[in-house]
Amino acid sequence: MISSKRVVTRTGAASSDRLPDAVAEGAVLADHLASRGVFREVEKRLRVRREGGYHGLDVVLFLLVLFAARQRLSIKEFGDVSRQHRTQLAALASRRRLPTPASVSRFLSAVEDAAVHDFIPWLLLEGAQALDCLKDASVLARDCRGQPWHVFDFDPTVTTLRQRALPVGDDLPDAKRRSVEARPGYSGRKRGDVQISRATLQHAGSSLWLGVWSGPGNGNWRASSNAAIVTVVRTCDALGFDTRRALIRVDGAAGNTPFITACENAKIGYVTRSQHYQLLDQPEHREHLTATTWHVVADSRSGPRRQAADLGWHVLPCRSVDDDGQPFEPVRARVIVARFEASETPHGAGRVEDGWHYELFLTNLADDAMPAPEVVTTYYQRTGLENRFAQEDRELGLDRISSYHLPGQNLACAVALFVWNLRVTRGFALAGKLPEPPAQAPRVIQPVADKVALPVLTAQAAAAPTPQSLALPAEPSPRQATEHLLEQVGPTMLASHPGWPWDPERKSLVCPQGHAAKLATVTLGVPKGQGRLRFDVAAVHCRTCPKRSECLDSPDPGARKSKLITIPASAAEAFKREWDKPRRRRNPKPPRPQAAAPSEPRWVPPFTACTLALLAVAYAALLPGRLRRLFTDACRAAEVHVEVRLPEPPAPGCPYFATTDAERQKRRKTWAQSIAWNELPSGAEVAVRFITRSHDAERMLRTAGAPRGVAEPPSA
Repeated sequence: MISSKRVVTRTGAASSDRLPDAVAEGAVLADHLASRGVFREVEKRLRVRREGGYHGLDVVLFLLVLFAARQRLSIKEFGDVSRQHRTQLAALASRRRLPTPASVSRFLSAVEDAAVHDFIPWLLLEGAQALDCLKDASVLARDCRGQPWHVFDFDPTVTTLRQRALPVGDDLPDAKRRSVEARPGYSGRKRGDVQISRATLQHAGSSLWLGVWSGPGNGNWRASSNAAIVTVVRTCDALGFDTRRALIRVDGAAGNTPFITACENAKIGYVTRSQHYQLLDQPEHREHLTATTWHVVADSRSGPRRQAADLGWHVLPCRSVDDDGQPFEPVRARVIVARFEASETPHGAGRVEDGWHYELFLTNLADDAMPAPEVVTTYYQRTGLENRFAQEDRELGLDRISSYHLPGQNLACAVALFVWNLRVTRGFALAGKLPEPPAQAPRVIQPVADKVALPVLTAQAAAAPTPQSLALPAEPSPRQATEHLLEQVGPTMLASHPGWPWDPERKSLVCPQGHAAKLATVTLGVPKGQGRLRFDVAAVHCRTCPKRSECLDSPDPGARKSKLITIPASAAEAFKREWDKPRRRRNPKPPRPQAAAPSEPRWVPPFTACTLALLAVAYAALLPGRLRRLFTDACRAAEVHVEVRLPEPPAPGCPYFATTDAERQKRRKTWAQSIAWNELPSGAEVAVRFITRSHDAERMLRTAGAPRGVAEPPSA
């Protein structure tokens, strides 16, 4: 049996058993987790198959103290800092010694996705004891009807890697990169040759992280977004909260049928961008936007002043297929239109027309609970997640690589986010009972004085918005219509580009090497009042082209050469109208048998609930950053002393004899034997002593480990 003693005092003399200040916060957290039995659950839940060595609990303890050090140390650097205190730190979790950096790296390289699939959600929610914080009213948002909502943000971020040139020679070994699992991808403002994507789910009101999923390159968007939706449902079930009042906010990557279908099946709310800008070309929609009243969108006044209008409920078309190759059913979503005055240089998502920059948003929130201006404000509040990405990089050092093996990197990131959650929950406990959030104020309606909107198109103009020279054959297929348009504009609009001639036989542009470049995308309003066609050369031609290095600088073997050509807006609208029509799939699979569904209108105009809402939307009142600061300040005011006394070791047996059948047969160790290998022996004595001059720190330390032992009163 292990004897454990815990003492908290306000003053005391310095001694040799004091831990460095850099690991004081990690020691406080480890002591708290041990006293609450969290480490015992980690023993059961984190099982990584290895031939021997340290258990997952030892590595979690190492990473916990590492990320709590607030010094942005690497695994190797932290090993140097903690080398003299490996026994003391490990004793906080009843372990014999802390792993070395090499042992941690080998463990992370052996982690498999199946081992951490269920462990990470448990660690971030139940392991961090986040339910008490999530049940507080201060982390909830309230709609115009006064109903509470849990709001979640989901977004990926990337860690980029630069790949230096590797010398090659007969006297050198074969070059091998450590980042073999990383892939090229879209890195945004970051710069790198390959990257790792990390998709995270965060509770907006409390800043608690609830899920993390890593992948090579751009990651697997559909798999990670579906896992995030499952995590939202699991969190609401743990809270006993109705999932129909859970809202997930995602950027434009989620404005598609698969994501909306997943949200509808899970019965949760969503707000995202939309790419269905062809809705603005419909005559009835233009007439509605001209006649409706636009309302001012509340914002931080740091960007363009937006106006919003409700476009009602639409049945959106779908081109996506599920994992079985079957097409998704069309979905019904509420469309919100936002606009602001266009600048000289268009930026961001949207469409520019007649001096206005238009944006579309999709949601399934009721219009009387969340009017159009509030939907736009709610969406843009998710930009706070970008600030928290910067905070986690600054506080936890998550912008660096802990393991080049993706499941191991995912586990290390999860432990770092676990430290973040512990700071919030321990600060929440230290703050005591919080008062009720302020009552909701009445909603103030801010209509826009003028009604400048999209010009109304007549049915005849909508049917033929292009010149007569671009007339189409009767009822052509989308492919035929596009080829017909290219034939007519090719000799005039596409033939005056040096090095990229127009080939009437192949009906395409031709790159300088003679390869055909087919039409890939059609964009309206870029530049202002015009359109743009993008032609792509097939990747197979670029991959084998002898002048690839002169034409492309991308390391991605799938990269291809593109050509952008600007054309008049009238011609671009004709291309866009035909381009947006659904294509016929090659060798389509037979559709699933489904019961006949009642027909529903393609468009339901919005109800005038925007003027009937009684309450202003109230967002979460809690400031989680101050909770984290409250806890970390209390830890800085504490000295941690750990004294470990080990019993006399038993007499060693003969190293040349096998005492058991398992030893003679060299069997694999059981999970219990793996845990026992680094466990403190029976009879060991661990004395943990905290010295602090802060009243808050003393109160936190006395309540943190109460079940573990008896705290002595402070000395005079």
